[in-house]
Parts: sequence; C-alpha cells; structure tokens
Amino acid sequence: MSTEDIKLLKQKITDLESELQLKNHEITVYKKELAQFSYNLDLVLSSSKQDIKKANELHLAIVPIEIPQFPGFEISRKFTYGTQKGGDYFDIYPHEDKMKFGILLASSSGYSQSSAFLSVILQESQMLEAKKNISVSDTIEKIGLQLQKLTDGKNVTHLFYAVVDRRHMTMTFVCTGSIKGVLYDQTGDNELKIISSDSSGIRAHEKIDSTSIEIDLTPGLRFGVISEGLTSILSEDELADIFESTSDGNAHEIRNQILIQAQIKSGLDQPLQDQTVIIMDVKDNIVTLAKTKKID
Repeated sequence: MSTEDIKLLKQKITDLESELQLKNHEITVYKKELAQFSYNLDLVLSSSKQDIKKANELHLAIVPIEIPQFPGFEISRKFTYGTQKGGDYFDIYPHEDKMKFGILLASSSGYSQSSAFLSVILQESQMLEAKKNISVSDTIEKIGLQLQKLTDGKNVTHLFYAVVDRRHMTMTFVCTGSIKGVLYDQTGDNELKIISSDSSGIRAHEKIDSTSIEIDLTPGLRFGVISEGLTSILSEDELADIFESTSDGNAHEIRNQILIQAQIKSGLDQPLQDQTVIIMDVKDNIVTLAKTKKID
C-alpha cells in the first residue's frame, strides 16, 4: 500500500469518526428531547385524569342519589361513570298532576355536551314537571332545539323521555339516538320487544328525528331503558337473553345482571363510557286498584 493510499485511508477514518461523534451528539439531543416529551406527556395525562375525576365527582353530585317511588311500580336504576368518556344523566320528575311522572335519560358524547344539556334541563324544569301543558314529543323537540344552540357538530346527545299516566295506566315516550328501550311481558307468552330510534341523536344543524310510542302498562310488564355505554357493548339479542333469563328476578336483579354482562364482555373492571340502566316493573295488586278506583 502506497503512502498516498495510507493517507487517504487515515482521512476516511478521521471523517468516519467525526460523523460518528455527530451522530452520538444527535442521539444524545434526541434522548433529552424524548425525555422532556415523556415528562410533558405525563403532566398532560395526569392533568386529564384529574379533570376527568373532577368531572365525574361533579356529575355524581348532580345525578340524583335517590329516586321517588310510585304506588303500583317498582323502579330500579344504576349509574356507573366511565373512565374516558362521560355524559349520562337521568332523573324522575313528579308532575303537578300527582297521577303522572316523567322519566328522563340522556347520554351525551362528552362532559362539555353533558354540561350544555344540563343547562337546558335546568331552564326547562317546569316543562319536565308538566307545569306547562306540552306533549312528550314537543318536550323533546324544545329541549333539542335549545341544546343545538349550545353545541357544535362534533357532539351529540341521545335522549329518552317518557310520561307515565297512572290514572289510565299508559306510558308515552320519545327516544332519539342509540338509547334503547326493552318491553318484556312477564305474563302470558313472555313477549319481548326492543325499541330503538333510527336517528343519530341531537346534533347541531341537523333535524331532530325521534320515535314516539304509547303503550299500555299492564300488570307484569317490565320496561327497561339502557344508555349508549351499554348498548355499544351488548347487542339487542344479548339484552333480550338477559331479560328472558332473569324473568323471575326483581327489577334490581335484572339491572345488576345487565351491568355484569357488559363488564364480562368488555373485560374491563370500570367502563370507558358512562353506563346507565333503569328498570321499571308494573306491579299486579296496586295496578288493579288504580284502574278500578273512581277518580273525582
């Protein structure tokens, strides 16, 4: 090997060493930036978890702990907050007419949407307590129009509202979005019906499309309302199986079974999204009295 070749080889080695030092420096800088990014990400996640925790605490403070009970009915409900996505709200509204009461269940796409919904509900409380003479369909329409003013196109609220008339033993309800109702007749042929809306829920700048139904509340009828956090996990067939397999149980037992089956299927100890289930049983003895008693 000539002197010139050795000189060129040494120069190449020197150049490679310089490149290696530069790469090592770049790697060191990258590691520092990655460590800083990881630290910032931990701060964001920690803050987000705190925000979600605070939102859940606030939501639990707003959601009614106890619900009123009415002669002739057994009502059971359970709410479980989601760790990543929340927005369920439910309530029972006694009416000025003591023979009527309302049932409300809403499932919003997030806490901001849920807050907007709650602000509308507070404004329209007199309407929900029937201090204003307005139909169930018009109630949903008015709530929806008010909510659309406070939301954007990314958010949605699924809504169910029913009025139970104990004088005539009927229930009129309206639903929009993915909240499902289940009707199960525990007498006779044990007929079961799943009731749902084909609409996408209440969104900004979209027509409010809803399904309205009136049913007779016969003795032995079981009615369930299930929020999106559960209907997104359990299929209609699975819900039907739960109602049929627990037909001998009371309202509390079937409520718990729905939540347990959703937990088993999801594989999560705590759901990602809020879950709410309301079960109402029409009792035999007091219903008969309500139908035969003369009302002045």
